Amino acid sequence: MADFGILDSFMEGLEENYHVRGASVRVLQRGRELYKRHVGTAGCGPVADDTLFRIYSMSKPVTAVCAMTLFEQGKFLLDDPVEWYLPEFKDMKVARLKASGAYGWWDGPAYGPITVRHLLTMTAGITYGGCNHPAEIATEREIAGLHPGYTLRELAGAIAAAPLMFDPGSHWNYSYCMDIVGALIEVWSGMSFYEYLKKAVLDPLGMKDTHFKLPEEKTGRLSHIWEYNAADGTYTQFGRGTLPLDMCFGFESGGAGLISSLEDYSHFAAMLAGNGEYNGVRILAPQTISLMKMNELGETQMKDYDWAQLRGYGYGLGVRTLVDPVAAGSLSPVGEFGWNGLPGPYLLADTDNELAVVYMQQLSPSFEEKIQPRLRNIVYKCLS
Repeated sequence: MADFGILDSFMEGLEENYHVRGASVRVLQRGRELYKRHVGTAGCGPVADDTLFRIYSMSKPVTAVCAMTLFEQGKFLLDDPVEWYLPEFKDMKVARLKASGAYGWWDGPAYGPITVRHLLTMTAGITYGGCNHPAEIATEREIAGLHPGYTLRELAGAIAAAPLMFDPGSHWNYSYCMDIVGALIEVWSGMSFYEYLKKAVLDPLGMKDTHFKLPEEKTGRLSHIWEYNAADGTYTQFGRGTLPLDMCFGFESGGAGLISSLEDYSHFAAMLAGNGEYNGVRILAPQTISLMKMNELGETQMKDYDWAQLRGYGYGLGVRTLVDPVAAGSLSPVGEFGWNGLPGPYLLADTDNELAVVYMQQLSPSFEEKIQPRLRNIVYKCLS
């Protein structure tokens, strides 16, 4: 029988050691719950079984799985050009630095098309905010020009109207790629993204509390996002500022838009750890899960993939994947995979041990580089 005393101590010390006001964790093996713990406050009340969390980028693995259900139906191949399905991505330009000695940037044609694989591996040349690159500035300008209530297809069109950061496939950059995958899912399925997501993933897994637009009767269960002020040790409830809060209230963002619960997301995590099956329901074939968790990044792309908490990991189809436990300082096996979200939620799936770990918190800054690797290693120690 596993002894989770160390994990109890870790959870109880989250606020003192890492400023986390409230958190939940659940550990499952072969689909069976081994451990669950809630600590602290969600602002709407104590963190509890029914607390809802904005999961931000932990939406990305859900979107990737949704897309791969259509891959299994033959709706696309990974190396299909995106322009076959979204013509606005035809003849993309790249923001290139002018010749040596010259100042400024110019837009030249991309050396090849963006493929579906490029989107799923974040190697398309598309951007997010944060690096002040000319391609990013142009992308944000195009998005800002959209009318309120814009659709996924309109977002894809705005992104396609801006130049790329680099030639598709040549580098890795975290970006709006999964939002474009959401638009592709609409084309491939003939349904809205959320309609198909519910049909293919959420409903079969019993994920009744996972939404883009939170029903009114559930708003009282939604955790606050706490902002920690290191200067005076105080907390404020996040309003509008550093995190894109409005993305999580209706827009079907495959990259950052879902709200979920510990229970719901645990079903998804257990499905991944179970090689595509949970509680007798198969979402993906085992071979598809194996494909998703294979590292797709080459040597140059791995140099771009340089976040501290991802040392020793590569990137597959919508998920990180462990390639070097020594570099990661990890007790998990090669092939352990998952992702995380901006305010600190964390997903770990391990098909070798049929192990799933889901951790939920809502904190800015998240201190994820301190919390998540410790949590991972403690879980494996407790199971040893």
